[in-house]
Amino acid sequence: MKQISQSEALGKIAARVDRGHHIDDRLIREVHAPGEIHLFAIQSQTDFLRLIWQASDSTRLLTPFGAPRTLGHVAARMVNNGWTFSSLCHLIGLPESVHNPRAFEKFKMIDEAFDSGEFGFLGLTPAVPSEQRESPTGTYYLYDGVHRSIVLAYRVLIGKSPYFPVECLLLSPRRY
Repeated sequence: MKQISQSEALGKIAARVDRGHHIDDRLIREVHAPGEIHLFAIQSQTDFLRLIWQASDSTRLLTPFGAPRTLGHVAARMVNNGWTFSSLCHLIGLPESVHNPRAFEKFKMIDEAFDSGEFGFLGLTPAVPSEQRESPTGTYYLYDGVHRSIVLAYRVLIGKSPYFPVECLLLSPRRY
């Protein structure tokens, strides 16, 4: 893990934007915030699957309250229920409070056009105690790259893509 400067982080962000990719404004804002930024690559599939995914009502079927939210757990829920990103773009008999089909359209688009060479970096931040309790095997909280990360986790679990080292920017202290 190597500490990098704010300008180095902004350079990585600019390079991704120059290649036509979207970067969430909150990542740019938080790179400007006080704190440290570290750059590293997650070398193993096991460590990648330990990243903690978001909790959002529109995708709650993937992150039930009280259940672990690591990428491995979330992707396994998809596999175990026979869900795909395409199938989740349609009504499946669950209330919109836990499954909003429109929320899965971006996941489907990323999955259909998946290119490991365009994956880019993920933004991470330390997990808070409640996330660590909920996901005891979890490491860091995914701050940016939520869509790409779960698509990769799912593809790896079903054998559709091999795992490859994923570059990460770790922003600390915790970003919200």
